[in-house]
Amino acid sequence: MARYCDQCGAEITDDDEIFCSKCGSKLSEMAPVKNDSSHNKIIIILLVVIIALLVLFITFMSFGNPIAPKETPTLDILTGSSMTNAENFEVKLNGENGGISGKNITITFSNGKNSYDFSSKTDKKGIAKITPAVELGDYEVECEFEGDDEYSSASENKSITVKQAEPDYESYSYTHSFEDTDKNGDGYVTLSDMHIVHTPKNIRDQMYADSDDNGDGKLNSHEYYKFMYKLNYDQASYGL
Repeated sequence: MARYCDQCGAEITDDDEIFCSKCGSKLSEMAPVKNDSSHNKIIIILLVVIIALLVLFITFMSFGNPIAPKETPTLDILTGSSMTNAENFEVKLNGENGGISGKNITITFSNGKNSYDFSSKTDKKGIAKITPAVELGDYEVECEFEGDDEYSSASENKSITVKQAEPDYESYSYTHSFEDTDKNGDGYVTLSDMHIVHTPKNIRDQMYADSDDNGDGKLNSHEYYKFMYKLNYDQASYGL
């Protein structure tokens, strides 16, 4: 460390000197050190750094770690590749511990002509549901979670065909019930069990085939009421 003369302030270059080479004054054993501004700057910088670290520590303790990594969730579309316009479309937001509740999911149905935007919040199981009021047809469906302070964003796409929902066939009025027609009680009826005279044979046969969902040549209760509906309420679809 540099020494300086007590009287004139001249720098003493030789540590063994007893008298100042400039003014001749006797030097004390511990001559005062000249003020160093750079030394003061270093001290100030260190103080600022210490204060900043203290503020960061207090923030960390009060609000948790602001730079903690977010969990990365996944979106799973639960609805199959085909649905009716009366069914719910469902998508699930999953985290490490299962479904994530209370998060907003945007759902977009789009094709070459139209685009429909929907929004739904996940329930306690992490499932968001909508009943899409869209035209019938094929769509590309995009589901997106934008992310928040806890979770990163997530998205999922799927091709889905929206079909017309079938009527509730049994809710309509018919002359004969399925039980009336199923004489032997085996749970099935055939054309020979019914006496249909007011519908042309070719159209009647086509209605019957369209109602026989599994193609086994006979109708169960649901298929029977579907056939009755076509005979009584849906003749226009067959050109009558």
